[in-house]
Amino acid sequence: QQGLAATKLVQPGSLFSASYRVKLPPGASPEAAAKSITSRFREAGWEVRDRSNGAPGTRRFVERLGQFLSLVGLTALAIAGIGVGNGVTSWLEGKRTSIAIFKVLGADSRTIFQLYLAQILIVALVAIAAGLAAGALVPWAVVAFAGDALPVPPQLQAYPMPLALAALYGVLVALLFALAPLARARTVTVAHLFRTGVEGASRPSRAVMIACALLALGIAALAIASAREPMFAAGFVVSVLGLLLLLTLSACAITPAGQSSSVKEFRDCPDCPAMVVVPPGKFRMGFDGGEPERYEGPVRDVRIARKFALGKFEVTNGEYRRFVTATGHVSGKGCFALRDGTYQKLPGTDWSDPGYQRPIRDDEPVACV
Repeated sequence: QQGLAATKLVQPGSLFSASYRVKLPPGASPEAAAKSITSRFREAGWEVRDRSNGAPGTRRFVERLGQFLSLVGLTALAIAGIGVGNGVTSWLEGKRTSIAIFKVLGADSRTIFQLYLAQILIVALVAIAAGLAAGALVPWAVVAFAGDALPVPPQLQAYPMPLALAALYGVLVALLFALAPLARARTVTVAHLFRTGVEGASRPSRAVMIACALLALGIAALAIASAREPMFAAGFVVSVLGLLLLLTLSACAITPAGQSSSVKEFRDCPDCPAMVVVPPGKFRMGFDGGEPERYEGPVRDVRIARKFALGKFEVTNGEYRRFVTATGHVSGKGCFALRDGTYQKLPGTDWSDPGYQRPIRDDEPVACV
């Protein structure tokens, strides 16, 4: 120190560094001493090293890299979730005819939901398995091809917890962004499934909204709990939720020109069924499935000159049975049903036995009336 002072190089404004080695008494913990010095001299700007942290600069770099990778991972989750939602929506749009046929043959909304949810989960599990296999095998492949170029020999082993966490993320994200499209598909009526130009997106039920909210909270809690820096992850999660809310509100505020933002609904009497007004315009109807005997075909554009009303809800078998009992109405015979890959008229069938080859239920839509 005297020699350094004699050089007069250390002046106000000079930049220099000094290193001190501190000898601790026997039995003292270097980590505890380092924390004590750092906490007592917060404004000194000292960098305290011990045997467990010999390169603080490298540690900071690795921590910043970990933050960056966490940000990349969370961003990928959000983008992947939006992609899952759009993909499921587009896929179900292409399955409208199949869903309609299932409903005509007697499948209820729960069956439709479970069927397509199972298909989505199968695809999601296959994709998750492929991702886990790639994530587990890529480090081994890198070491096999470029291990000599690495400055430090890596310690390769199986890490089941990160793989399980990634699989859980995949399942939760797939469920969260697939529930809403599936809920819309299960609530659309047979008539709406065949009229591809007039129906709008139905609002998910309260149960579906609660399930989506719980899944979103579960993903957020998992991301925060498993992050190295929970506050950093919490800030990102809040930002993503705020952005999604902003986009949702913006979409709700935008209404195409000439289109009503709400469906007009009315009743002729307090006990009468709800009716929905269909405005004038052009819509597409028909069926183009390669079956010339189908009377719904071909697909064509139909123009409506004046508005008209449709029943909002389907008439069920139970409701129609009460109507027949009260009025004595006699329906005609001969229903069309799918036999050997084509629709055939079956003699002797009517609404009470439309040829489903099973008993009908009172809560199903009535057919052949």
